[in-house]
Amino acid sequence: MPNKRIFIFGSGQVAKYFVKNNIKKYEFYLTSTKKTIFKKFAGKNIKIFNFKNNKYDKKINKVLLICDYVIVSIPPNQLGDIVLKKFQLKLKRAKLKKIIYLS
Repeated sequence: MPNKRIFIFGSGQVAKYFVKNNIKKYEFYLTSTKKTIFKKFAGKNIKIFNFKNNKYDKKINKVLLICDYVIVSIPPNQLGDIVLKKFQLKLKRAKLKKIIYLS
């Protein structure tokens, strides 16, 4: 049985801690304001997608559709929740078990 997939919007301290402590249980995808890359966490490659304001790696749309869970660790800004503004339709179409918001 394959690992459950978790997509995390944001790759700050809390997200990194969660990934490192659960790397054996789940397959992770994260976002960063830097370019899309693979990064090693506890010896395992993790795909980190670019997402900054209105610019993001379009592959995020496909990956969201295969994930079981989404964690949002990007705080809203003066215009509101940027994750919901950009990905609301994809999140509705995905067969997610839960969306978790870290504030």
